Amino acid sequence: MPLFKLGGVRGGLIIEKKNSRDYPLNKIAERTIGRERKISDNKFSGVGLEHAFGKELRGKNGIQLMQKISNGKWKPISSTNKIEPVSGSDIVTTINVGFQDITHHSLLEQLERYEADHGTAVVMETATGEIKAISNLGRTSDGKYYERLNYAVGEHFEPGSTFKLMSIIAALEDDKIDMNTVVDTENGVLSFYGAKVRDSKKGGYGKISLNDVFKLSSNTGIVKIINEAYKEDPKKFSNRLYNMGLNNKLGLSILGESTPKIPHPNDKDWSGLSLPWMVYGYGVLLSPLQILTFYNAVANNGEMVKPIFRKKNTLISNKVILNPSICSKSTLDNVKLMLENVVNEDGGTGSNIKSDIYKIADLKGKRVAYTTANPSVNVKVEAIMSFADLTWDDVTKTVFPAFTASVKALQTGKVDAVGAVPSGPGVYELAASKKGIRWLDMPKTNTEAWNKLQNIIPFMHPEVETLGAGLSEDNSVELGGYRYPTLTVYADTSEETVYNFIKAIDLSYELFKNITPVMYRWKLDLAVGTPVDAPI
Repeated sequence: MPLFKLGGVRGGLIIEKKNSRDYPLNKIAERTIGRERKISDNKFSGVGLEHAFGKELRGKNGIQLMQKISNGKWKPISSTNKIEPVSGSDIVTTINVGFQDITHHSLLEQLERYEADHGTAVVMETATGEIKAISNLGRTSDGKYYERLNYAVGEHFEPGSTFKLMSIIAALEDDKIDMNTVVDTENGVLSFYGAKVRDSKKGGYGKISLNDVFKLSSNTGIVKIINEAYKEDPKKFSNRLYNMGLNNKLGLSILGESTPKIPHPNDKDWSGLSLPWMVYGYGVLLSPLQILTFYNAVANNGEMVKPIFRKKNTLISNKVILNPSICSKSTLDNVKLMLENVVNEDGGTGSNIKSDIYKIADLKGKRVAYTTANPSVNVKVEAIMSFADLTWDDVTKTVFPAFTASVKALQTGKVDAVGAVPSGPGVYELAASKKGIRWLDMPKTNTEAWNKLQNIIPFMHPEVETLGAGLSEDNSVELGGYRYPTLTVYADTSEETVYNFIKAIDLSYELFKNITPVMYRWKLDLAVGTPVDAPI
């Protein structure tokens, strides 16, 4: 407009440049994404990924010869006296937005519940070490929580009973114990130089097996076994822990990783209490990520991989192997069984999350969610129960006002089963909780059962599902499915309206295809099929 050519004073258009920092998830994962500031010509300070990869992200400033004019403004003298700025590179993180949101709010809920000072939660992909979610929350003076420090990376503490797994692996590898080892926990109290080791159960557990020591998390049991095995040569115990890599930093890209401490007889502060105390995690210092990396190695068949936050190449694996094998296969098989028994056997410290529902027939007599606001889910649950000749009369119908409330109730143990789709709301949070998630198989080969089901909802058919909470290509399940996506219009809707609507979906596919795992099915050549009538 001609008026704007008159300048800021006469024309009235005054442009002020203002830079602002926007985090993609607002305050979620703020500390991990990080920040950076310049403190001198070639020195920068900061935290998180932005500072870790600052050299790649910064780019280079341009240079322009300018002349100061009235009102404190500057104008370019000539377009030739100019060096163009160079933009910094982009990096792609391993963070999964959906997992991050669930992890953040799950951690926040628990911190608020217990009014804890701070906490951290991390989701790590077993085979690759990719960090899919990481949340670090600290409490303010007024009881609110925010990303104060990266506790997962920088804080180290005594791991307590989580270290019992490391101790048992070391002793199994050194042939000091085996699965037939039995220990007498006596009265549940051991004394070392006047200091006491106590079991949580008053009076102890009596004589128990190695499996029960771990299952019950017996302090006296584990201390007595390991102390008796290594008291003449404690250096061998520490060396075995060193051999597994527990004394080494992980070499994280994010700065500030804490240094682990695994006591060793060569240390100046080693004493007669060091061995019995370190056996169950005291006098030891590890960060949450260091503990997670070791447990992940057990799940990963002994291969310890480095936690990574950045995808260098989206087409190939970027994993870094820290230790190809922390222990033998036989030891791994034994400790995996013990870990499972913590949940599967009575008395185990995790037995409260055990479920005895493995097939649809097991729902008989159980509490099954019925959602008053969602009759669509209710009729599908009715059809699924018919797969095993069950009806609502064969189960305890537990009524909820809304679907999300029923999923929450499953997580807290107030109901035994809920009808849901694998990628639906709340199920990822359930899968990440200590309760976990289990989908009940509906084998395609059971044609008689499928005929009964389709008498109730004929549009459902057998489907092998690999996408959703707790599912993958390697962990699929046979479920009942129906065509997705299905778009419904009124019978008198014009062809032009339908065409333009579908065209808009097709043209915008690249914008929404990664929002959820199932959105790829909206790709036109996958989604378009024979039109069907939708019952209403």
